[in-house]
Amino acid sequence: SAHVGPSTVTSASPDVLASSPAASAATVTASTSDFRRPLLDKRQYRTVTLPSNSLRVLLVSDPGSDVEAASAHVKAGHFHDPPGRAGLAHFHEHMLFLGTHAYPEEGAFEKYLTGAGGRANAYTDMEDTNYYFHVTPPPGEDRGEALSGALRRFSRFFVDPSFDPSAIGREVKAVDSEYNMGLGDDSWRQFQLMKTTSNPMHPFRKMGCGNAETLTRNGANDPRPDLVRFWNDKYHAENMRVAVVGRGSLDELQAAVEETFSDLRRNSGEGRLQGDSGSDAELFATAEPPVGAAFPTWNTKYDGAAAFRQGVELGIIREVLPVKDVRQLSVAFAAPPATDPRVMAGQPVKVLSHVLGHEAPESLHSVLSEAGLVAGLSSGAGIGTSDFSFFTVTLSLTENGMKRRDDVMLLLFQYIGLIRSLAKGDGAERLEQFHDELRQISDINFNFSEGSNPTSFVQSVSKRMFEHAAPDLLPGSNSMGKHDRDALVDYLSLMTPANAIITVIDQALEGEGDDGPATSARRAEWAKEKWYGAPYREVRTPEGLAALWADPPGPEGGLTVPGPNKFVPSDFSLRCDADGGGPEAAEAEVAEAADTSKVPPEVLADEPAFRLWHKMDTKYRIPKTTAFVQLVSPKVYESPRSMVLCRIFREVLGDELNSYLYDSTLIGLGCSVSFDQTGIRLTFQGFSEKIPLLLDVVTERMITLVSEMEEGPDAHPSLARKFEKHRLQILRASKNSLLGKPYTVANYYSKVLLEDGAWHVDRYVDELEDGGLTLAECGGTVRRILEGRVAAETLCMGNVDAEGARQIGEIVEERFVRRALPLSDAERPNFKSFVLPTEEEARRIYGDGCRYPLALEEVAAGAQEDNNAVEFMLQMGCDHTLQLSGTAILILLGHLGQSSAFEQLRTKEQLGYIVGVGSRRTAGRGQGMSVVVQSSTHAPEQLQERIEAWLVQFREELENMTEDRIQDEASSIVAMLSKRDVKQSDEINRFWGVISGTVSDTDALRQRPVFDRIEKVADELRIGAGGSDDRDDRSPETGKNTAADIKN
Repeated sequence: SAHVGPSTVTSASPDVLASSPAASAATVTASTSDFRRPLLDKRQYRTVTLPSNSLRVLLVSDPGSDVEAASAHVKAGHFHDPPGRAGLAHFHEHMLFLGTHAYPEEGAFEKYLTGAGGRANAYTDMEDTNYYFHVTPPPGEDRGEALSGALRRFSRFFVDPSFDPSAIGREVKAVDSEYNMGLGDDSWRQFQLMKTTSNPMHPFRKMGCGNAETLTRNGANDPRPDLVRFWNDKYHAENMRVAVVGRGSLDELQAAVEETFSDLRRNSGEGRLQGDSGSDAELFATAEPPVGAAFPTWNTKYDGAAAFRQGVELGIIREVLPVKDVRQLSVAFAAPPATDPRVMAGQPVKVLSHVLGHEAPESLHSVLSEAGLVAGLSSGAGIGTSDFSFFTVTLSLTENGMKRRDDVMLLLFQYIGLIRSLAKGDGAERLEQFHDELRQISDINFNFSEGSNPTSFVQSVSKRMFEHAAPDLLPGSNSMGKHDRDALVDYLSLMTPANAIITVIDQALEGEGDDGPATSARRAEWAKEKWYGAPYREVRTPEGLAALWADPPGPEGGLTVPGPNKFVPSDFSLRCDADGGGPEAAEAEVAEAADTSKVPPEVLADEPAFRLWHKMDTKYRIPKTTAFVQLVSPKVYESPRSMVLCRIFREVLGDELNSYLYDSTLIGLGCSVSFDQTGIRLTFQGFSEKIPLLLDVVTERMITLVSEMEEGPDAHPSLARKFEKHRLQILRASKNSLLGKPYTVANYYSKVLLEDGAWHVDRYVDELEDGGLTLAECGGTVRRILEGRVAAETLCMGNVDAEGARQIGEIVEERFVRRALPLSDAERPNFKSFVLPTEEEARRIYGDGCRYPLALEEVAAGAQEDNNAVEFMLQMGCDHTLQLSGTAILILLGHLGQSSAFEQLRTKEQLGYIVGVGSRRTAGRGQGMSVVVQSSTHAPEQLQERIEAWLVQFREELENMTEDRIQDEASSIVAMLSKRDVKQSDEINRFWGVISGTVSDTDALRQRPVFDRIEKVADELRIGAGGSDDRDDRSPETGKNTAADIKN
């Protein structure tokens, strides 16, 4: 077997590795019965400790899953970067993907995963690095073969990485490109500004991404010795946790893990790689907590140094000039880490986040919103490490709110003072009720949670393995213990101006005069943050303001804490059970539930202007329902003016409903109203008991809001303020949209160029800025839509019987259909894509010098933008011309192209961090293949040239590709397309996607939606002859094509 000795690396072939048994069986530390699980969780669980190295592993057996996944979590991040090598942990993460001694070929792991219908990724955080992958084994493959092969390759990251010197220079460019991509991103700039202004003695100060300068001094300094040392010190079993989800039994998964991970070193003292830059003691030591400390683990981990100190880095007012047009005020209170024992047990953060962020009448959000000062408010845990965290209140301000931010700050501290007085006095019982209510909601949501995506699950649970034992591993921090009044009071004592960083973000701050708000840093000079260049200035909070906020006068009225949550459900019965069963019945009968996921919904009502679809769930057996409503209308998107008025209406409606429906979101009840090219979409989902109430409230308010808007601002001044607030907010968002990353902007421009009738964002800006929009016109526009030509398409699925679906349908008919005129086929909104000329046609039209029929060059809108991007769109046809076979081939081309382009354009040529290839759909069911590259080092002309060269190379690769390779790649696509639904919402969304996709069709086509289209596309890539209706019985040989057919 491969072995890493103290000074040499000896590796064996992969075949030898595959046959090396573990020395002895792992120790089982927890079994399925030890875990707290959702009621309907059919997975089997086991935690084991490997005998050779004490590695702790979670095994999850899920025979019903089509996706298998694994993750390794390492407790090492950029906090552990050595001095003078910022970004090493991040760079180290990149390098592990570029070859091991057992599998030396660069990109070997990704190539294997591509052939197994999978993908891998990783992220480096402040104190952690997480690696994860998934595979989608094709039907008929030996159980566990793809997963075992992936684990074999994956485990070598942590056994014998090569850190190939020939790859180091190229991968430094990839990291440098990633760094450059964040230079114009406000979120990266704000985060790094917090780091750069922290205590220099704390590792939070470090820049984590790294760039060519920090990693190699622009090529003058070799980082390999530090890479090896980092791996030697941090990448060992004591510092890792592994989680695996597979279709095999727990014993089979355990055998696979024992085979592949037993070679890991136990600790940093064993089996160190050769070429280390030298060893010394741990960078930081944990200090003893002060005697009687309220939160014993706060500021103790890194030599006892606090990242933010009162009187130094705290008690600050900071102003920042953003790249995008945003107005934001944030107050970040320094706080203990979320993993502190008292914080984990009493959960004061959740209680305070709930109360401060609530949107009920007379809440802080409601009072500020009614005054026209804020567009949004959020509160809760912000930046978090194992040593400290921030509790952050973030307010999105209106223009008036920015001018009156002193009033906003006073109201915030008055509300905090109100909560503090309740916690210390007679109101403590109400805060305890909040805690108990949140615990009840948490328990309900967990008990009825559905199976999660295996990749997301292993990624998150491998990290939780450091923090939670088996009983609490699945709920994690969502599990709430008993209320701790003292912990809440102690936490509230931290919410003072002396313990806070107040950040004001606005492009207009430079223009504020001396008579501006007191919450300002105008007395300081502007500076520029070292790494990302954010302009900022800061001052200590003036004593007068600090004193006022620390002990504010009581609110004059209008501020109260919210009442009980009226949306907490109590009826969990299942409509598919004749006796009405409950959770216990569902748990007992879940094993017998038939797989009806392929059975489409049935039509309960089919009228010229209304169609109602229904399907009652018998498979997932959770008491939840989803209702989709599509009101088809040509008037929403008939002009840019109509569209922006509809968007404003949606936002005002949301404001009107928030105070009533905010509690519903806490229990997982969701509703949304959106306007798009085809009309109005309404979505209602959550626990079945409350869905009719939710639908009734939302649709009734839509109707009444139209009338109130038409009555004008004099009759409804509050609505007028909300209208103006959202007009300005949407205007800023529209302008900001072109300040996004260049590759996303290029994608947007190609959509505008290719799709007939797609309005450019500048048309929206014109209407919002100079169009003279009014409240009455907004109401009138929506009325003309609702009472004009309309057709309604409705789907009710989940825990709802036919009678319940008809009741929902009756509300839709009464509120919308009967008020409107029927919509004919000719009036249905129908959008198409332009057909690009062929090369021959383009030369005939434009002359022999024409290379492309359609090209756009545009200067990036952001002055700070240093990245260039090119999107190369190859139009292939449409559903009608390509048919199922052409669609399948295009998907396969995109799959093969992504691997080829990534290896050539990113790994070898290092053009940039963003390289993407894939099939792309446009309006009118158009199809094509898109090639996207973003770069900070190459001009667009160079990117275009390299894309064209790659296309020639890719064609040669396809021509030379073996039939065996084509069969493997086609099989992986079949597996991905044939993935079964993991949860109820997957099935519902799949059927609704088909139904809603027919709203622009004629009546004849709408009568026969193709619910099994994906399966038919997959069949086009099946290799062999014959077929099978049973997916699990299919083998790679069944199908109607040969590999040669597909290649041709």
